[in-house]
Amino acid sequence: AKWLNIAIISSDKRFEEIEGITVIWDDEKKY
Repeated sequence: AKWLNIAIISSDKRFEEIEGITVIWDDEKKY
């Protein structure tokens, strides 16, 4: 899952659609 490295966590956007997969970001988990 190398695409996690380029994921940007936004304060108002926790849902990112990457490669057709919806990922819920956690503030305590920085990839």
